[in-house]
Amino acid sequence: MGKVESSTKAKGEDMSSLCMRNLLNRIAARFDWEKIMEGDNIIGLKNGKQSISLEPGGQFELSGMPLKTLHQTCDEINSHLYQAKTVAEEMGIGFLGLGFQPKWRLEDIPGVPKVRYNIMQNHLHKFGPPAIESLFMTCSVQNLNQLAAALFANSPFKEGVPNGYLTIRSHRVGQIHKRRVGILPFVFYDTFGMLITLSMCQCCLFIEKNKYIDCRGMSFRDFMASKLPAIPGQVPTLGDWENHLITIFPEVRLKRYMEMRGADDGPLEMLCALPAFWVIDLSMHNIIQY
Repeated sequence: MGKVESSTKAKGEDMSSLCMRNLLNRIAARFDWEKIMEGDNIIGLKNGKQSISLEPGGQFELSGMPLKTLHQTCDEINSHLYQAKTVAEEMGIGFLGLGFQPKWRLEDIPGVPKVRYNIMQNHLHKFGPPAIESLFMTCSVQNLNQLAAALFANSPFKEGVPNGYLTIRSHRVGQIHKRRVGILPFVFYDTFGMLITLSMCQCCLFIEKNKYIDCRGMSFRDFMASKLPAIPGQVPTLGDWENHLITIFPEVRLKRYMEMRGADDGPLEMLCALPAFWVIDLSMHNIIQY
């Protein structure tokens, strides 16, 4: 979800301090979440297998628990929205469930004080404005393909006017590095071998060793060969590999589960309908067989 100010915004406080500090602190205090800190900065919350994180432009993201039914998932979303809105209303801010920041310019968006986001931003600058806009101005429901993007299109505005697309978020994603973002060219292969090969060849953006270490300019394959200048002689752990994978943004990202990334953020009805769409879509092969 993207945050917006309301007419009751607290006097003298800018949106960055409201959204990145007070909002998380108040949710933690009111609803018993544990704070996630990076240095002196609160950057997220966790509660069991749930977590709330701030994306680079302050987008408010819930990572839900693995649940057995769609009804449980919808209940979880409802609970998250209730908590966020309860605190936000007290602070004079609100939320927009859209796929793209509809009003503010890129330079008006407060950044999240997170070291790895700074590294990612510096890397993406070479791909031009679409890459930076995707980082700071987009919201997706990570629940693949262009059918989902079309059905759940919800980002028709930019800087307060129609932008010419029903989903500019999807359009922006399509303009970025083709080997790191979007639909991968080997999507219909029968094995995962090409995914591993591609990921190994991608630029290694950072390594987390008690702090974030900038490793741009070298690939993960170089890391496997102990050739990263920033940490000479060291080889990656499984955690390093998992951190590397989250810096690659295909339409479907393979983690410990399949993360579908093709749809814009939207209102509650869309948030609950999307996983239902995927359950049916991914079951169609078995249904057709019978």
